[in-house]
Amino acid sequence: MTYESGPGPQAPDDPTTDPTLPAHSREDQLWAMLAHVSFFFLPLIGPLLVLILRGSQSPFVDAHAREALNLHVTLTIEGILAVVAFFMTLGIGILVIVPLAAIIGLVYALFTIMATLKANEGQRYRYPAILRLF
Repeated sequence: MTYESGPGPQAPDDPTTDPTLPAHSREDQLWAMLAHVSFFFLPLIGPLLVLILRGSQSPFVDAHAREALNLHVTLTIEGILAVVAFFMTLGIGILVIVPLAAIIGLVYALFTIMATLKANEGQRYRYPAILRLF
């Protein structure tokens, strides 16, 4: 018996692999990139501004801005939980919280760079392990 190897079937509603997506303008790609890059200089506000200013004009920009906003909201919630844990452990939790926060921040920074590159290529990107609220 022989088995063929290769990529398995992909979900037809997966926006990252849909070959029928229309081409996006360079301006749309720039706005989508801006939504992701705002992670470094305008958290929460950046993707929200992109969503308000350009989201209604382009489904591509809308998808990227919502994804970036979901990331920022997830990180904000994680930060609030870290502060609560700090106070609940009377400060001792800082020994775990600070290294963990550094690792999580670095990982999400790498995901943000990957998302920015995908937006530049005109592809959609979904962050792993975030809350999907918008």
